[in-house]
Amino acid sequence: MGFCAYCDYEVIVKNTYSYINEEGDYRTESEENTQIMSGVALSEFIVRLLNDREFSSIVMQDKEISITLFDPVDGTGQKISVNFTEVSTEGR
Repeated sequence: MGFCAYCDYEVIVKNTYSYINEEGDYRTESEENTQIMSGVALSEFIVRLLNDREFSSIVMQDKEISITLFDPVDGTGQKISVNFTEVSTEGR
């Protein structure tokens, strides 16, 4: 697994998160976003997640990075999966 600062990547970010609603119940939701990022922007995004005060763990496998954030105060958290594929630069 690896990526280069000088390449562009199609990045799919899936965020599965938990929260406490108005009634005090724990709820889980997820959202997904796809965008094109440079290798520099991808590395900055990953660094921001690793520097989050609720950072809990990281798993790296092939072209996927899974980062878990957890708030021990209220038991909520997030699992953020980052899948990236190099975008062809032919024809530029």
